[in-house]
Amino acid sequence: MAESQPSYMIVDGVLGEYVQEISGYIDALNKVAEGSDGLVKKTSELMAQETSESQEQTFQIIAEQSSVLGAAPEREFEAAYNLVLHILTFSSRLTEILPVVLKNLSENGPQTANGPVLVLAVMSNLFNILPASSPLRFTVFQAILKFAAATNNLHLILGQLKNLPVWLNQWGVDEANKQSLYAEIGDLVEKIDAEASYKHLLDAVSSSAGASAQLSEKLIAAALNSLYVYDFDEILALPGVQSVKTSNPELFKLLEVVSNGDYKGYTAIDVKATGVNAETVEKKVKVLNLASLASSAPARTVSYDAIASALNIDKEEVEMWVIDAIRAGLVEGRLCQMEQQFDIHRASPVGKFGIEEWKLVQNRLDQWRTSLKEIAEVLRNSRENAQKEVTKLKAQKPQAVN
Repeated sequence: MAESQPSYMIVDGVLGEYVQEISGYIDALNKVAEGSDGLVKKTSELMAQETSESQEQTFQIIAEQSSVLGAAPEREFEAAYNLVLHILTFSSRLTEILPVVLKNLSENGPQTANGPVLVLAVMSNLFNILPASSPLRFTVFQAILKFAAATNNLHLILGQLKNLPVWLNQWGVDEANKQSLYAEIGDLVEKIDAEASYKHLLDAVSSSAGASAQLSEKLIAAALNSLYVYDFDEILALPGVQSVKTSNPELFKLLEVVSNGDYKGYTAIDVKATGVNAETVEKKVKVLNLASLASSAPARTVSYDAIASALNIDKEEVEMWVIDAIRAGLVEGRLCQMEQQFDIHRASPVGKFGIEEWKLVQNRLDQWRTSLKEIAEVLRNSRENAQKEVTKLKAQKPQAVN
C-alpha cells in the first residue's frame, strides 16, 4: 500500500506474449513436458480465437493456476505474480477473478520464513495498481489486513491505517461496512499496540457522525483501559460516545465518574460487568481523584490524611500515588514528609469545566495579578534606588584640576 501516489508496474510486450510467458513459467513449475497439454497449449488455443470471451477464459485460467507460483524461488515469486496481476488488469471481469487470486496468495504463498512478507508485497502491488477510487481496493485491503493478522505482520501496515478514512470515502464504502472494518481493526491492533488501537478508534468515531454503539463502546473501553489516557473531554464530546448513554448506560456512567476523578462514585459501579480492566481503571480514577483534590485545594497544599481518606488507601501509600499522578502529568509539586503534606505547584483541572472551575481559575488569576503587581513594585523601587545611588556617586566624584 502507498500513502500518496500509487506505484505502477511496467511490463513490456503485447498481451499474448505476457500470457505465453507466464503460462510457460507455470508449466515449468508443474514440470510439464514441452509439447504436452499444459497451460501454454491451453492459453495459446484460447488466445488464438481472438474473442473477448476466449480472453476472459484465459484470464480465469491464469488466475486459478496462480496457486502454483507459491513453489517459485523467492527471488522470482514477486516478479511472477506481478506479471499475473498485469495480465488480469486487462479483464472486464476483475471483480469475479480477484477473489481467486487473493485466495491463492493467502493459502499458497512461499513456505519460507520470508514468505508472508513476499505475499504482502504482492498484495500491496495489486492494491497500488488499482485505480484510487476502485471499490476493488476495499476487497484487497481486507485481504491484506486478514493475512497480516494471521501471519503476525500487522506492524507492517500500521503506518498506512491513518489513510483509511480517506480511502473508505474514495471507495464508496457504506457506513455499515466502515463501522465493521473499524471495529475489526481496533480488535486486531490492540494486541500489538494499544496506543495505536485507541487512536485508530478515536479517528473512526470522530470521522463518522453515525458511529455505531459497538464502535463507540470499544473506544470508551480502550480509553479507560489505556495507561496513558487521562483526559476524556475529547471523547465525551463525540455524538457516538454520547449515544452510549442509551446502549450501555453502565459503561457510560463509568466513563463519567472516571473522567471526573470521582472515586466514591466509582465504588458504586459494577466495573467487571462493563468488561474493562478493573485494576487499571481503579488506579486511573484514584490518580484523577488526587489531581482533583490538588486542583481545588485553596491553600495549594493537600495533607497526607486528606489524600489517604479520599483514595481509601493507607497513609504510607500516599507518596506512591502522588508520584503516579506526577508521572501522568496531572500534577507538579513537592512532597513534604516533615509536614505530611503535598505542596502543589501545578494541577490540571479534572472533569467537566463548569462555573465553579471558572471561578477557581479567576481566583488564581487574581492571585497571580496581585503577585505580579507586588513584584513590579519591588522592581520599580529597586530601579529608583539604583538611579539615586548613581546620581549620588556622580555628585561626589572630584572635579579634574586644570
